[in-house]
Amino acid sequence: MNYETSIPQIMTQIGNAENVRSLQHCSTRLRFKIHDMNNVNIDALKQIEGIAGVKVQKDGIQLIVGQDVDDAYEYIKTHYSIENNKAAPATQAAPLKTEETGFKRISSAFFSGMAWISDCLVLMLPALIASGLTTAILTVLSFVGILSTESMTYQILSQAASAVLAFIPVMVVYSTAKKIDVSPMLSFAVIGVLLSSDLWALAGDQSSMLLFGFVPIRVFSYSSTIFPAILCVVMQKYIDKWVGKIVPKMFRMFLQPVLSFLILAILMLSIVGPIGAWIGDAMANLIIWGSEDYKWLLCFILAGFGNFLVGSGMHYCLIPAVIMIFTKLGYDNFYGAACFAGAFALAGSVLGAALKTRNSDVRQVTLSTGMTALVGVSEPAIYGVFFKYKSVMIADMIAGCVSGLLAGILGANAYGMAPAGITTIALFAGADFTHLLIIISVAFVLSFGLSYVMYSDKKEGVESDLKKKEQSKQAAPAVQKA
Repeated sequence: MNYETSIPQIMTQIGNAENVRSLQHCSTRLRFKIHDMNNVNIDALKQIEGIAGVKVQKDGIQLIVGQDVDDAYEYIKTHYSIENNKAAPATQAAPLKTEETGFKRISSAFFSGMAWISDCLVLMLPALIASGLTTAILTVLSFVGILSTESMTYQILSQAASAVLAFIPVMVVYSTAKKIDVSPMLSFAVIGVLLSSDLWALAGDQSSMLLFGFVPIRVFSYSSTIFPAILCVVMQKYIDKWVGKIVPKMFRMFLQPVLSFLILAILMLSIVGPIGAWIGDAMANLIIWGSEDYKWLLCFILAGFGNFLVGSGMHYCLIPAVIMIFTKLGYDNFYGAACFAGAFALAGSVLGAALKTRNSDVRQVTLSTGMTALVGVSEPAIYGVFFKYKSVMIADMIAGCVSGLLAGILGANAYGMAPAGITTIALFAGADFTHLLIIISVAFVLSFGLSYVMYSDKKEGVESDLKKKEQSKQAAPAVQKA
C-alpha cells in the first residue's frame, strides 16, 4: 500500500477525520467507528489500492489491508486528528429501524452479543500469540535437546509464558474499558483484589469467608477468567457515574474513588464475580463437551466453511470460546487444527490458480495472496481470490472439508494462539505433531490439485495475455488509420 496516496483517499471516502469516532486495528483490519454511515462511500473504498475488502457494521466499517495494517494505522494516527471526535456531528442521520421477531431477533441478539464480547478481547490477541509461540519455541528447543526442561532458563521463560494466561483478566479489563470508553484504573484495582493470593489465603481450608459478619464471599480462583473482568468494567461505568451524582463536588476528588472502589469490590467479591466465573465455566464445559464428542463435525465445518465466517466477520465471535478452552484445558483441542486445515486449503487453491492462469494480473494477485495465506494472513486471499473465482472456492471447500474431517478424527492440540500458517506450526509441537503435518499436507496438496484442474481463465471470465495482445494488435491499425 502506498500510504501517501491510499490513506487520503480512505479518509475522504469515510467522510474525513471528523466522521471518525474511534480507530483500532487487529492483525489485518483497520476498524473504524463512524458517526454517520451516510457519509461513507463503500464502493469507492473497495476500489482503493491496498484495500482487499470492506466489512460494513452498524456503527462503522472494517477495511482489510493485510500485513500493512500496523503501518497504515500509524500513518492515520500521525497525520489525522481523530481522538477528539467523540461527539457525533449535529447532521447525523437517525439510524434506520427494522422490525425483527422470533428466532431472527434472538439470533441477532446472540451474534451481536458475541461480537461485542469479541471486540472486548481482540486487543489482547498479540499477548496470547506471544505466549503461545514462546511455549511452542521452548517445546521445540527441549525436544531437539538444545534446552533442558530442568534448566532455570527454561523454567523462567515457561513461567513467563504461563503468566500471560494467568493474568488474562487484567488484559480483558483494559480492552473492555477501551470498548465502552471508560478509564480502566478502578477496575484494574478491583481485579487485582480478585487475583490476590493473600486475600484468598485468609480463608484457610474454608470454602467461604464473611465480610461485615454477614456478607458471604466464596473462595474462587479468578485466574484466566474472562467474564468477571468484563462485568467489572461495565459495572464500574455505572457505579462511578452514580457515586459522582450523590457526592458533593467539594468532596468528589477523594470520596468518589473510595466509594466506587468499595462498592465495586464488595459486589465483585460477593455476587458478580462468582456469577461471571460460573458463566465462563459453564460455557467452557459446554464447548469442551462439544469438542470432544463432535470434534469431527466442528473441524469439518470450520475448515470447509471458515472463509465465509471470515468474510462476514463472525470468526471473531469464536475468540471467547477458544480462550475459555485454553484457560480450562491449557491447550486448544479442535479450533487450531481446523484453522490450519482451512488455511492450507486456501493457500493451495489460490496457488493452484496462480500456476494455471495465463493472465499476468491474475497471476500476480494469486501468487501474492497465496503466499501471504501460507504464512498466516488469509484475508487478502479470501477477499481478492476466494470470493471472486468459483473454481478456487470449490477447490478450497472440498479440500477444507476433507482435511477438517481428518483433523477431527486424528486430533492435533495447539498449545497457543497465532494466525494459522507455515511460520506458526510450532504451536502444535507435542506427541501429535505428525497429525498436523498430515492434515496440512492433505489440505494443501488436494486443494492445489483440484484448483489447477478446475480453474480456467475462460470459465472465470478472465482474458489471457495472448488474447489481450491480439486485441491490442487489431486495435492498433484502426487507430493509425483514424
